[in-house]
Amino acid sequence: MRLERLAQRSEELLEDLDHARGDVLSVSDLNRTLKQVLRNQVEILRALSAAPAPIVTVDVVTAPAPEADAESEEGEIPAEEAAPADPSSRSEALLGVTVTIMGARARQAVADFDHRDKDFERGLAKLKSWTEGGSGTPFQLRGDRAYLNVNGSSPEGVKSYEKNLMQRMGFARRLGRLDVEGLAGEVVLYERP
Repeated sequence: MRLERLAQRSEELLEDLDHARGDVLSVSDLNRTLKQVLRNQVEILRALSAAPAPIVTVDVVTAPAPEADAESEEGEIPAEEAAPADPSSRSEALLGVTVTIMGARARQAVADFDHRDKDFERGLAKLKSWTEGGSGTPFQLRGDRAYLNVNGSSPEGVKSYEKNLMQRMGFARRLGRLDVEGLAGEVVLYERP
């Protein structure tokens, strides 16, 4: 089979590259490697397109929804990474934010807010100070992410700041509203594509 030959040739090429100096590769080595990768990709795609599509059957099992205050075996309250936003939230009313970022993803965003140490507790303290302070900038930038304090401005100001973040500053992907225990106020998270 042609795929087997390509796999064997790829292994030989990989072995050759393993024995070459890592800091100095010739143009011909790189050229051979790239050609082999592309040959492999073409053959894999041809094989996949020629194969009949598998028939997949899925058994759907429904379980009763857990109660909101039910705890898991580890003692943690089960939480989704992203859930529908609270309909009474200011971010949904003003900006149409329909996703709430929760769980590990939200914790990481809070830790990233502490741009120096990436510490969750320090990030949360900084976010709380920023959202409860009532003054300062309405948004904060952290690399390819932007945080918008929805409570810090008038409704028109919030809409204007989001427009500037998304159109002028390139934060075209709105990830959702942060939901972390201990955070008062609403913060919407944006990301550059």
